[in-house]
Amino acid sequence: MDAFAEIFEAPGKARLIPLTEQHNYGDMLATEYIQQDFETSGYIHQADYRDTKPPQFTDQDHGREFQYFSLEGNKELRSIDIFIFENGDTDVYLSSFRPAIDIAELWIKGE
Repeated sequence: MDAFAEIFEAPGKARLIPLTEQHNYGDMLATEYIQQDFETSGYIHQADYRDTKPPQFTDQDHGREFQYFSLEGNKELRSIDIFIFENGDTDVYLSSFRPAIDIAELWIKGE
């Protein structure tokens, strides 16, 4: 837990190593995760603002504010993304990325 807590301490240089690889999802983990983002601010909006400017923080509908933290591992093929929202809710995502060629092989054009 101490290593995980380092993610939220400045200057944001945490390095995490999984405690075990002996479980059903062990092959989906990186051998090490290195912090990339520290306390990056952002907003999630529930509307499409491609043609207009989104509301600013001073407006009523400014979106849900969050702080973002991220770590990457295995040559950017694995990541941990953490979103801490203004009300304290926290979302943690563990992602595994596949090369585009793998997707193309699954859905061959014309079939």
